[in-house]
Amino acid sequence: MREAARAYCSLIDEEVDQGTHEEDAAFAHRLLTALTDAVAAALRLPEVDPSDADSPVDVSHKQWHACYRRIGQRLGLGAGYYWEASYPFAVDEAQAGVGLGDLVDDLADVWGDLENGLLALDAGMSLNDVQWQWRRDYWMHWGHHAAGATRALLLHLTDRGHPSPPGT
Repeated sequence: MREAARAYCSLIDEEVDQGTHEEDAAFAHRLLTALTDAVAAALRLPEVDPSDADSPVDVSHKQWHACYRRIGQRLGLGAGYYWEASYPFAVDEAQAGVGLGDLVDDLADVWGDLENGLLALDAGMSLNDVQWQWRRDYWMHWGHHAAGATRALLLHLTDRGHPSPPGT
């Protein structure tokens, strides 16, 4: 999980402005791959009991907002809001409810939860405690954002004529 979290966060942390259409499509593909790798790693996390230690660090709102801006600049126009069913297993349309998702917010929230774990590890928190935190946060928070972002990124790429990584 640590490697998947680092790969995702490193990609998000790249200080790159919006590039050409092809460069942005390649970035979106790398982002989709890193995101799904992080989800797969989270699903393999062991069930562990945490200690009583509190996380020594936390991503600040200022850091999260800077991350949000970086992602938005890199993905460009048309990669922001998307529609989704609030409850996809509803018996009818009224119960399903349609909600507005924000791809950039989703990706930044995943970054925040993964980065919190990486910062905690760097500050000396036990791997056991960080794994517990990542697993809990996956099921309670970032997994939901990852699910919406995965679908939105997939559609973002296919709608723009990039169903496979550029150059393949």
